[in-house]
Amino acid sequence: MKEEENHTNMIASYLLVMLAGCLWGCMGTVYKGMQAFGVSSAQAAACRMLVASFLIGLWFLFRDRSAFRVTWKQLLALFISGGVGSGIYNLTYFMAVEETAVSFASAMSYTAPAFVTIFSLFLFREKLTGQKVVSLALMLVGCVFVTGVLQATGVHYSLKGTLLGLASGLAYSLYSLFLRMAILQGCSSKSASFYCVLFAYVVVAPFGDMGGLVPKMADPKCLLLGLALGALCAAAPSVLYSMGMSRVESSKAAMIATVDLVVATILGVVLFRDPLSAMQIAGIVLIFASVMILSYKKKEEPPHEV
Repeated sequence: MKEEENHTNMIASYLLVMLAGCLWGCMGTVYKGMQAFGVSSAQAAACRMLVASFLIGLWFLFRDRSAFRVTWKQLLALFISGGVGSGIYNLTYFMAVEETAVSFASAMSYTAPAFVTIFSLFLFREKLTGQKVVSLALMLVGCVFVTGVLQATGVHYSLKGTLLGLASGLAYSLYSLFLRMAILQGCSSKSASFYCVLFAYVVVAPFGDMGGLVPKMADPKCLLLGLALGALCAAAPSVLYSMGMSRVESSKAAMIATVDLVVATILGVVLFRDPLSAMQIAGIVLIFASVMILSYKKKEEPPHEV
């Protein structure tokens, strides 16, 4: 009975991580709406983290002030997770987009699960099972297919752009790794979700030209999009991901969260009529297959009576 309960809780944790990935996948769609008002990528990133930290902080202020209490050791892990991981990821990713292309930068950023899997072997003593290897391989191939980077012909990218793309993948991996570390040190998922977005804002804000963002946010439509970007694409997924990480291994969580790429692709097709090739459809199938493989757990057979 207890084993079935643990299995049910594990599946619920997988779903929380997957839902967080789905919400992250809406980020590009909301940002496209803000671009019409002249909002830059750095301003959108700063706005996203500011709104998220304000909403989560306000919620905890009135509902559970104990969520603000963390140890210095936990705070250091959360700073690396939110500030370095999430904050630097946003900056290097958008810089990679400027140097190369969105599809190529996306493909490079999705090297993150590979980094997480490798580092988790040493940091958390996680086992490198055949299940993880197969899932990771399917996920990486699927992500490359979905981005459409293989369909670009005669295109060559600079070494700088390639290194920036890899840096974004490495930074993104630090978010999962050190979030997991903080939770293992006894940090609650509530505290983790708040400090991660707060530290991400601290790092991104100097690049976001917040003074120039204020006049743009005076438009009600832009303000509504900014609030949605922070609430639905940062605050909610941060809380959900932190909750899921309490039971899911770092390597598995990083792989499951790649569904955000699938969601972003589908929204682009439905809302903006972006073309969807057979290769991208195959990539979506591979990503879902990798998630299903990770979530599968073989039930142990009961001992035979003699």
